Amino acid sequence: MLAKGTFDRKRVFITGAGTGIGRDFALRVAELGGTPILAGRREELLQKVADEIAEAGGRAVVCPMDIRDPDLVSRQMDNVIAKEGGIDVLINNAAGNFLARAEDISPNGWNTIVNIVLNGTAYCTLKAGNPDGGRRQFRRQGRICVLV
Repeated sequence: MLAKGTFDRKRVFITGAGTGIGRDFALRVAELGGTPILAGRREELLQKVADEIAEAGGRAVVCPMDIRDPDLVSRQMDNVIAKEGGIDVLINNAAGNFLARAEDISPNGWNTIVNIVLNGTAYCTLKAGNPDGGRRQFRRQGRICVLV
């Protein structure tokens, strides 16, 4: 129940933004005046969301990346920060899971889940919070960080 204009002039970085809840977050951010920065592994899905936002009169930024790769996260977020002037809100939405009983998940499958949900969330949060390597960047600038 957020008011229109809640995200005016806010740059909202959303992981897993190509489908599901991440896509819905992006559409709502745009509706509320923000610029969603769409992060995910499948650029074609991100572009579809960006096109949908553009058709509704908004603007979105496509940022293809795999959040399991800390160097790629750092480079892509640096690019966004340089082009957009910063990140105001981070929504760590990307997730990984297998529809299987726990005992049926392989070690590789388990590592994939941990690398997306735990490590990927940490890589994005650490970079967004410290884009220049400084301490507590979000807090110093009065920005907020949302963890999902």
